Amino acid sequence: FSASLQYFGDIVLSSGMSVSGTGYVITLDGAGSNITTSGITWTAYIVVDCGTGTWAQLDDFTTNSSPSALECFSGTWAVGAHALTLSGSAGSLDVQGGTLSSTTGTVSLTGAGAPAFIVESGTVSMINGTINIGSSSLVLLGGTMIVGTFTCNGQVSLAGTDVQIGTGGATYNKIEVDSGSLSAISGYTMTVTGTAITVSSAGGGGSGGGSWTFC
Repeated sequence: FSASLQYFGDIVLSSGMSVSGTGYVITLDGAGSNITTSGITWTAYIVVDCGTGTWAQLDDFTTNSSPSALECFSGTWAVGAHALTLSGSAGSLDVQGGTLSSTTGTVSLTGAGAPAFIVESGTVSMINGTINIGSSSLVLLGGTMIVGTFTCNGQVSLAGTDVQIGTGGATYNKIEVDSGSLSAISGYTMTVTGTAITVSSAGGGGSGGGSWTFC
C-alpha cells in the first residue's frame, strides 16, 4: 500500500502474498463488495464509505494498522460468521455512521497499546455476535449498539443513546456514566467487577442522554 486508493470491486488476496505499507488510507467505496484475505494480515488504514452498500468478509480479517485501523462512515462492514481482529498497538475501531454487523462473528481488539472501540453514530448490530476488547476502552458517544457476548477489562464510557450489551453474557471492569441511565436487560443480572460504576457530575450526573441497558 504505497498510495491512498479507493476500491470499487472485490478484493482477493492470495495466501502467498506479502503485504506492507501503513501510511495510506484505503477507502472501500462503490456499492460495496467482498473481501478475502486468505490469512494475510492487512497493514493499511481502512475507511468504509460505500453509501447504502455492504462490504462483506468472506473469511477472517486481521489488521495491524495503527493508530487507526478501521472506520465506518457509511454503508455496512459485515463480519458475518468470521473474525475481525485489530492487532495494532493502538488500532482503534471507530463507527461514525453506517453499520458494523455480524451473524455469529467475533470482533477482537488485541493490541497492547491504547486502542479503543468508539461508536459515535450509526449502528453496531451483533445480537448473536461477540466483542472482546481486552484491556482497551469502549466509548459510546451515540448511535445504537447491540451485542450478544461482550468482554472488557478496560473502561466503558457512556455518553450517547441506547445500547444493549451482553444478552449472551458480559464482563465489565469499570463503567463511567457521563450521561444517561444504567439498568440490566429484563431477565438478566448486571455484574460489574473491578472499580465498578462511577457517575460523572460533569456529564450531567447520569440524568439525560439515553437509557443504557446492560446485563
